[in-house]
Amino acid sequence: MSVASCRVQHVFDEEEVIPPPPDLPLLEVTEPARGAFLPGPVTVRGSAVPGTGTLSSLEANDLAVDWDDQGGFEEILDPGPGLLILGVRLEDDLGERAVDGRAVQVGPVYSPGAVVPRAIGLQLGPEVLDDDAADIDDLARIAELAVEDPEFSAAFVGTTFSGDSYDVELTSMSLEWAEIDLAPTDGVLLLDTVLHDVFVTFDATALGFLTVSGWASMDQMSLAMDLSVHTTSGGVQVEALSAAASIQGFDWDVEWVPGWVEDLLKEGVVSTMEDGLEDQALELVDELVGETLEAFALDTTFGDDDEMRLVMGLSAAEVAREGLVVWMDASVSASRPGVELPPGAGSLRTDGPPASLPRSTSAPVLAVVDDDLVNQGLFAIWAGGTLTDLHFSGPELLLMTGGESLPPPIGPVAQLAVDGLLPPVLAPPSGALDMDLAIGELWFDLLREDGERLTVSLNVSTGADLVVDGSGAITVSLDTRPVFMNIQAGMIAWPEGLDPGDLASLFRLSTPSLLGKSTALLPGFPAPEIPIGEMFDLPALNGVTWVLSDLDAQMEASGWSEMTAVLEEG
Repeated sequence: MSVASCRVQHVFDEEEVIPPPPDLPLLEVTEPARGAFLPGPVTVRGSAVPGTGTLSSLEANDLAVDWDDQGGFEEILDPGPGLLILGVRLEDDLGERAVDGRAVQVGPVYSPGAVVPRAIGLQLGPEVLDDDAADIDDLARIAELAVEDPEFSAAFVGTTFSGDSYDVELTSMSLEWAEIDLAPTDGVLLLDTVLHDVFVTFDATALGFLTVSGWASMDQMSLAMDLSVHTTSGGVQVEALSAAASIQGFDWDVEWVPGWVEDLLKEGVVSTMEDGLEDQALELVDELVGETLEAFALDTTFGDDDEMRLVMGLSAAEVAREGLVVWMDASVSASRPGVELPPGAGSLRTDGPPASLPRSTSAPVLAVVDDDLVNQGLFAIWAGGTLTDLHFSGPELLLMTGGESLPPPIGPVAQLAVDGLLPPVLAPPSGALDMDLAIGELWFDLLREDGERLTVSLNVSTGADLVVDGSGAITVSLDTRPVFMNIQAGMIAWPEGLDPGDLASLFRLSTPSLLGKSTALLPGFPAPEIPIGEMFDLPALNGVTWVLSDLDAQMEASGWSEMTAVLEEG
């Protein structure tokens, strides 16, 4: 055998030696604790331990962080109020890395169920006050029904209208129909009321000694009033700045009285009845406007088991050319019996500039909602357990994963549990959508079919739109396009032998599908229904409610959500 052939044979006889994989660097973040509620700023603290390679860089949210000789590091972040999604990345000179993703809520909070002052502003446009239609969807139509009800006329019976020399006591009253026009101007409601075909019987006393009985018919009793509207500790109060009543087409007859006496009494009786109409109408309008506005003060529950409670109370009212403006204090609350919330837990409180009303708009109803109240609602959903201890398997699991099994090494998955350690938080939009939504410490616990378990914390912020579904509920639709999402994943538990950094990357790739399906579990906020029929003792209003339709919503840069709608009879 030649020397060359011996060398070739020696090469093939040698066993190829594959070097062992390098040890990975280790990253431990000890602060902030996952799912914490912090007043801010936020201290990021932990330790970095090298593997085979030499540590080369450490970043927290793309900010370079130094470490000491023992690998300890500390950095202070001041992100401002909101949900802080924290991504920490450690790399060595061999290209190996370790990552951690977590989230905390930063900033002042409202305690659970606390009242948010002036949280909702409503602008009821001229159409809501009076749309000149027969539907019961405006204030003027309700007033017409109230006046046409026999109880309205009956309330006048026994009433004595007193003039300078005349007292007129009504013994009966009826009318055919009413026509009411209601229009807003700057600071004043203009009310024009016309009662058609009025018939009354009366007893009249003139000059202190002449008492007669008779009847009167009027083609029209008209009343023009300028009204102011404001709130007091007892509710809404309506006051007349001016009032002028007149009677047209007056005819009457007085028993056993000569014609010359009738002529003598007529002018005084008409004048006295006009004055009495002004007084009675104001009392009616005060009750009508006040009770209608107070109908917007709700105390209602919603959700699958009525676990959510919404309370709204009037705090201010004013009249403007654009309509009637009402401000309300509000709160949204829920609870999980037997479960304690984390220390300092509460809904995010921001102290930005208040919204202003009135505004110019073509929408019949304009509502502005403080982002503090919206976030209190999301906090209540979370505190009520909607995103806590959810379990999926079989068909439900396929629904959560978009109909496809998760690939190895994450799957195949036999069971999935989802648990949210933080409430979602809405913020003003950073892109083209209505707002931004941040979801932190959403834990996915996966049991693979081979019995191995993986637990990951997903933390995401992305754009979102407010959407009104077919039932009229207001829901949130997420932008799940990866390029527009900020995603950080933190591995809590994983099978031995797998690289947690690789797993975190796989979960980040799977997040758009997983998150899109899991947030579909959030219940929508129902569009408020106003039980007008319960506010007034009128047969014509029995069962009548006001509902908001054609809802459109978006969040302004100030953090306030603006919604427009049409008010309809339900």
